[in-house]
Amino acid sequence: MHDVFISYSHKDKSVADAICANLEANSVKCWYAPRDIAPGDDWADAIMDALSKAKVFVLIFSKHSNLSSQVKNEITSAVSYGCKIIPFCIDSVKMNSGLAYYLNSVHWLDATEKIKEETMKKLYEEICSTLYNKKAVDFVPVPFKIKRRTNFKFLFLGIITAFLVAVLALAVIYLSDSRKTETYSAEVGDIVTFGTTALLIAGGSEILMKAFTSIPITQ
Repeated sequence: MHDVFISYSHKDKSVADAICANLEANSVKCWYAPRDIAPGDDWADAIMDALSKAKVFVLIFSKHSNLSSQVKNEITSAVSYGCKIIPFCIDSVKMNSGLAYYLNSVHWLDATEKIKEETMKKLYEEICSTLYNKKAVDFVPVPFKIKRRTNFKFLFLGIITAFLVAVLALAVIYLSDSRKTETYSAEVGDIVTFGTTALLIAGGSEILMKAFTSIPITQ
């Protein structure tokens, strides 16, 4: 039987794994998907059953879970079952109104800078206070590595924009220079070639951007 339900976006699974490992190493049994859903079980039924038996609901709040309808549904159910909600915040983002309705008055554990052993200990202590009404002692930390995805989208868009602006600026300079009228046609051809190359590079950059976006970064 579990005491803690861990709610998270699948994009933050390494954080959920780390929290579960540290809590269970200190005798706090957790439930989280997909680990605790048996093959063939109905996903929604399994989650509702787990929520009904949990005493503590740990929400891993991130930019991903903030947009997750599944997480919102789990919080709604947790409140209806009377679970104590402990938000474990790993991203500094404005909470959407659906989550704010339930969490505005709840104390948060802040792990926005970096998830440390001390943060895990604080979570464990808070859970022990709720479950056993006593202070936690002898916390045994479990080493962990957090893999979070970085996004190079804005960096690449900035590079592409700057490059295309430079191409246009050069085109204006070439076309406005009256001293180059004799080679005007050749210059126009050069500009077209340069512009085409720029667009091809932009397209390649877009592909690279998508590839880099999925690179996991270890914290």
